[in-house]
Amino acid sequence: MVRPFSLIPGPKSFPIVGTLPHYISKYSFDALHHTGFKKHAEFGSIVREEIVPGTSILWLFDPKDIKCMFETEGPY
Repeated sequence: MVRPFSLIPGPKSFPIVGTLPHYISKYSFDALHHTGFKKHAEFGSIVREEIVPGTSILWLFDPKDIKCMFETEGPY
């Protein structure tokens, strides 16, 4: 199902600091594999995140979605 980018679930982003507070309390930059596991368990196989406000990151956890992204994206 195709849905607007803004409706993709993810951690709450706060003004000015984005999702950085989550990395102090819940997630960790030192153990990104555990952070990814937590996000996948909480939000599903596609997660939208604004670590810094105005800069979105899309995390893909399903190999089928990753394959589709690379096939669609092209060489760059």
